[in-house]
Amino acid sequence: MEQNPSLVKGKKVIDVGCGTGVLSLFASRAGASQVFSIEGSERMAKFATDVCKKNGFDSQGGGPMTVLTSKVEDLKTLPTHQAAAADDAKADVLVSEWMGYALLFETMLDSVLYARDHLLKPQGAVLPDLAHIIIAGAGPKSTESSFWKDVYGFDMSPISEEVAKSEVGKALVHAVDAADLVTESVRVKTLDLVTMKAEDQDFSSAFTLSSPSESSSVSTCSSVVIWFDTEFSSRFCKESPVVLSTSVASQITHWVQTVLVLEEPVPLMGRGGAPPGMKAATCINGRLSMVRDKRKHRSLDISLEYKAELSDGTVIQKTTLYTMSVKD
Repeated sequence: MEQNPSLVKGKKVIDVGCGTGVLSLFASRAGASQVFSIEGSERMAKFATDVCKKNGFDSQGGGPMTVLTSKVEDLKTLPTHQAAAADDAKADVLVSEWMGYALLFETMLDSVLYARDHLLKPQGAVLPDLAHIIIAGAGPKSTESSFWKDVYGFDMSPISEEVAKSEVGKALVHAVDAADLVTESVRVKTLDLVTMKAEDQDFSSAFTLSSPSESSSVSTCSSVVIWFDTEFSSRFCKESPVVLSTSVASQITHWVQTVLVLEEPVPLMGRGGAPPGMKAATCINGRLSMVRDKRKHRSLDISLEYKAELSDGTVIQKTTLYTMSVKD
């Protein structure tokens, strides 16, 4: 926002799910004429209000920022102190940090879309405006059970095997080292926040994971790793487009990565092929599906289907359902 002055300066901004209010503070410092910071939690809204006052941006003191303690869905229009045309009561810019693990777990995207449709001008800016879900295959070190295979030089494989069984069917959230990837990355879904509908969050996409072109040895694919990129594209950020990436190759974020441990690991051959007598596949074909669980609020079901044909004709084919849910 601060790197794109034409986007924010003199404009009306809404911050959906403002939390501590940091995005609203950026908008205020970037010269927004009004900033409405919407927060459903009374406790967090109080923090945002206190922080706003502390930094001199409170509207009651002449600043641009107003904290609204409300669910965004309960707002039909933005507050206005004078009679105004319907379009004047709407915002020019919508900003929100709505993303969750694997992009779509425990997100506020439904609320963002409501705000877009009811509180934003028809040609208003949505920040970020694009989001991409990306996957890649990773080796054994990407799984939590790998820790137990060698603990201070001791063979803990019985524990490792038990932990590995418990990992299947659970979407794990932890950081993965870029060196642990054994395939090229593939983009499986793009969401355009300007045009998408709420139901677009539920999707199913086919994919093919292949060994990197420079790979010349056989590796083992033990998991599928999920991350996301969000774009503040040149559509709205004309002076300075920005990409926020949660890739294994980027600076680590609190979203880290989401790991789906394969029910049966797949040996993958590099461009040099497999050594004599060793069975390996040239690629992994599959389908990744994500569906919001209608029975559990903010829960996500992830289905992973994959198939690999090894060099001796053997086929590995599995379908596994992974759950992500808020703990009671």
